Amino acid sequence: MLFADCFGRMDKLYVFVAGYYSRQAALRLLLKQFLEVTHSKQSGPTQILSLGAGFDTTWFQLQVPPSGLAVKLCARDLS
Repeated sequence: MLFADCFGRMDKLYVFVAGYYSRQAALRLLLKQFLEVTHSKQSGPTQILSLGAGFDTTWFQLQVPPSGLAVKLCARDLS
């Protein structure tokens, strides 16, 4: 039995994947807006602390910060 067969229909799996993608896209947009606001209010780099990072891909996205913003990211998974 395949994992997808547990749901009865592939529609449920599609909804899950679409929901995960939309969450990631929304968080990416919020992070970009946050960085732009904090960059305009300070002269140094913006520091972000991500607790319980797990499979979060923010670290990879910030290797080349948007618009040349200075960012320091500390991602920790507490497990």
